[in-house]
Amino acid sequence: MRVQDLVVIQHDGVMRLSFHPRITVCAGLQPNERDNMVELVHRSMLGALDQAELRYQDGLGRTLLVRRSGGRRRVNVLDQAGTGDATTPGPEDLPRVTHITARELGTLRAPADGPNDRPSLPLLVERLIGWLGRARNGGSRGNPSLAILNEPLLGLTGQETWDLLDAVERLSAAVQVVYLTNDVHVSAWANDRIKTGAVHLFDTIAV
Repeated sequence: MRVQDLVVIQHDGVMRLSFHPRITVCAGLQPNERDNMVELVHRSMLGALDQAELRYQDGLGRTLLVRRSGGRRRVNVLDQAGTGDATTPGPEDLPRVTHITARELGTLRAPADGPNDRPSLPLLVERLIGWLGRARNGGSRGNPSLAILNEPLLGLTGQETWDLLDAVERLSAAVQVVYLTNDVHVSAWANDRIKTGAVHLFDTIAV
């Protein structure tokens, strides 16, 4: 499963977001905006949001469109990809999200934590691999889900952030990643990696 794009009609205009097959970085987002984006994508996947359309590719390679119309979820097959299968998926076959935050990786520190209370870099890489591994099989019928990383690398140095993002880049060959952030180190990394063709970067999306 690969999410391709999302179109949402808002009170102040239209938001269009095209997802990279591997990594999409949405930068300049405050905490409430990141949470809104997670909810927006999740509800759009379920066809539970009016004025929203989400296009994705299923495990068969078909292109489908999920939207809400007349108070009901509608799923249209836009491209059968040569399968000859025009069957529309049921609720159990729709795309899914694996939401990964600093809490899951253990980078969220309490005020009383000391400098040595944060997990080591190898442990963080191990946890990251574990969570993205869950996302790889977290979709419907064992297909990959969309991994949304909601500012999970809080409190790390610039070098540590780059090292972990390099791991994300390698793992994105198997699972699609959307990274929501307001971290300048993440933005700098994404700008540097655009040349590899594995990353899209969007700055300051209005959510």
